[in-house]
Amino acid sequence: MWSGRVNAVLASVAPGLPTGRALDLGCGEGGDVVWLAEQGWDVVGVDLSLTALTRASRAAVSAGVEHRTAFVAADLAAWDT
Repeated sequence: MWSGRVNAVLASVAPGLPTGRALDLGCGEGGDVVWLAEQGWDVVGVDLSLTALTRASRAAVSAGVEHRTAFVAADLAAWDT
């Protein structure tokens, strides 16, 4: 199980960037997705694990940022948009 917390490097770099859209490949439980959404980003998280995506979605709702997030279940090795 992942922590669900933001990656420290992302948290140190992102504040210097203008907000926009982000794609988190292999998002796990959505720690980075939720954190970016809290900063004003619109974020899509992609992961193979439905369990992790369920937790990520719940975290987004708990943080009140579900309107800024979307989660996609996909195998990145075979994903075709």
